[in-house]
Amino acid sequence: MFSAVAPLPIHPLLQTAIAHHHAGRVPEARELYEQILRDDPAHYVALHHLGLILHQTGQKQEAMDFIQRAVALRPDWPDALSNLGMILEEMGRTDEAIAACRQAIALRQSYAGAHCNLALALKSKGLVDEAIAACRQAISLQENLAEAHNLLGLVLAEKGEFAEAISACQRAIALRPQYAMAFNNLGNALCGLGKIDEGIAAYQRAIALNPDNLQSHRNLAYAQKRKRNLDESLAAWRSVLALAPDHAEAHFNIAAILLSQGHLREGFEEYEWRWKCADFTLRLPDFKQSVWDGSPLNGRSLLLYTEQGHGDAIQFIRYCQLASECGGKVIVLCPTELQRLFAANFQQCRFITNQEPLPDFDCHASIMSLARIFQTTVETIPARVPYLRALANDSKHWRPRIEKTSAEKKIGLIWRGSAKYADDRKRSIELAHFLSLAQMPSVQIFNLWKGEMNPQDKAAASAMGLIDYSSEFTDFAATAGLVDQMDLIITVDTALAHLAGAMGKTVWTLLPLDCDWRWMLDRADSPWYPTMRLFCQTVAGDWSSVLQKIQNALHHA
Repeated sequence: MFSAVAPLPIHPLLQTAIAHHHAGRVPEARELYEQILRDDPAHYVALHHLGLILHQTGQKQEAMDFIQRAVALRPDWPDALSNLGMILEEMGRTDEAIAACRQAIALRQSYAGAHCNLALALKSKGLVDEAIAACRQAISLQENLAEAHNLLGLVLAEKGEFAEAISACQRAIALRPQYAMAFNNLGNALCGLGKIDEGIAAYQRAIALNPDNLQSHRNLAYAQKRKRNLDESLAAWRSVLALAPDHAEAHFNIAAILLSQGHLREGFEEYEWRWKCADFTLRLPDFKQSVWDGSPLNGRSLLLYTEQGHGDAIQFIRYCQLASECGGKVIVLCPTELQRLFAANFQQCRFITNQEPLPDFDCHASIMSLARIFQTTVETIPARVPYLRALANDSKHWRPRIEKTSAEKKIGLIWRGSAKYADDRKRSIELAHFLSLAQMPSVQIFNLWKGEMNPQDKAAASAMGLIDYSSEFTDFAATAGLVDQMDLIITVDTALAHLAGAMGKTVWTLLPLDCDWRWMLDRADSPWYPTMRLFCQTVAGDWSSVLQKIQNALHHA
């Protein structure tokens, strides 16, 4: 947000340049500003306005340089200071942005635009309440400033005050009916309230008004995904790529959709973009050795490494068998909790942990990239189970205690995952929901979840007579020994679902409506785990119908 009002000095070409600028004739305006600066390199108005044009064309660093030069020449110019704050905020230099905007306001307290730019910087700093106050101050100074109402809607939505955010965005649209970004922010607020259909309509209107706004296509893609309109979501992500071909987030989300639809070969190709996603916490290791492309090893050593969660490692460790058949030595870098189990089941490979020094190797790959390297399709998933078996001593440790249980059916239960997982609330279930299962005749339920129970779960565990040996789960091999003694595993989407599936146990996995790509769409089975049944929500957040299906299945088991 900027004002093009300029103080002196005057130049014969200045008014013509500004007229071109206001009319959107950017090349003509730029040419005149540059000519003015050739005549007078210290012409701070031309420096400022040329900086604004550079900002419009995405050259933020160059724009900042020009506007900083204007500010150095005219430090009492609020317009230049406010615009400098805007650009600094976009470049992530929020403290400097806040200082510049506050300086502009100190020079002209009635400057509504500077209050808006200050609000943006405060929002980026995480000072949401202060940002809201700055927006409201801008509105009090200039009630018909559509940008201020739009920005207020944006910040209110970030705070979770979606109803007020909707009102603010609607006010911005009333003031400026063709305001594309206000429609975009309205869509965000509507989706925040769960009004996904209305949100989709708002995003579509934003795109109709500004087809080149990448953010609106991105938001539309996410909203369509929430409605399980996957083809529409895929189309929206492809629109993002049409605007930004190297947009890693778009490629990654396209991968998830394709994989969930069973298009594994194309999906795993796109999945390689995960390493470039800003919110992907892992980065491709910076080894000097080359990444393995699947070619024959001919005696060379291949380092494989796990990534993401334990469940991902268990799902994809099956591929180390195929890698070992390529004529070389395979070393696998894995979490300590999985080393003993993996090493016992894939004795042709060497398993090491991060606590050990890396041995020499010739090439490397992530195990989650092996599905792409081996050109996996649904039909060619290496799905022979069990590919993980409990170690004899671990099974022996548990067997006498389990055999003391008189119940005819021994069920291992995992009702929640790690709270560190971003979507844990979506997949986890309160233990009390399983009370009716524990009350079924000839059923004994064992806890397979390791963690500190909350008071509600403790009360439910007591009421259902849950047998809990989780304090003895020293690693996944120890847990596998207990899993081996169970007749049935009932679990939410956690690593234990993968462990039970990899062991060839009968496992029933409970899934949210918007489930992970690996479980695919509308399936009751999993091509990754032949002994697994899937029980998926039909309404987001509703576990009652899923648990009723589980109970019915137990009656007929």
